Amino acid sequence: MKRFCLMIAVLIAGITASAVMATSILIQKPEDVVKQSPLIVEVMVKGITFKPVSNLSTGEAFIKLTVMDRIVGDCPSQILIRRGHVTPALQFLQTEWDPSYIVGEHFIICLFPASKGYSTMGLYNGKFVIEQNVIKGTEIRIDEFKRLIREIRDGQRNQFPSELPRQTGFDVRQSLQKIGKQSQIMSAGSHLGGRVYYMEFYMGH
Repeated sequence: MKRFCLMIAVLIAGITASAVMATSILIQKPEDVVKQSPLIVEVMVKGITFKPVSNLSTGEAFIKLTVMDRIVGDCPSQILIRRGHVTPALQFLQTEWDPSYIVGEHFIICLFPASKGYSTMGLYNGKFVIEQNVIKGTEIRIDEFKRLIREIRDGQRNQFPSELPRQTGFDVRQSLQKIGKQSQIMSAGSHLGGRVYYMEFYMGH
């Protein structure tokens, strides 16, 4: 039940009514994302294709990933993930909470199986970009970070080093305010032990 709730909440669901859209977001700690993810892989983006969605100006991006290492779980050497809210020119929208992707990008990502490929877990807290053999924004080497992931999952460690970038509900609230959107609800998810935050807001003209 816990994993089901997580998977449903991580998929950002938008319901439109005329020009207004209500969106719910789940912000989860990187440690919890890593603990619950059935698949954690080191990958590189090989290609991105666009698929239109009927009656919408935006569609979905299908991101083809080359798997370089399987840290947790197993999967083919080439996998697809989906990302909504993308323009035909492959401009990624709603990046205030949902990460974008570019060809050649190198990262470690938390995933779970979904229709037509895989879906991401944890939003920004489940994608760890790699630059010059370290996790971006830190001095944590790739091999060290993989060891930390295994220790988190095994219960040998409770949290990642404080230098690891992480997104919080407060960060999302600030990002929304900068673009003129006001969050309506933000509360701890008690059925998940109070470790995650839901944020609901309305987007309009």
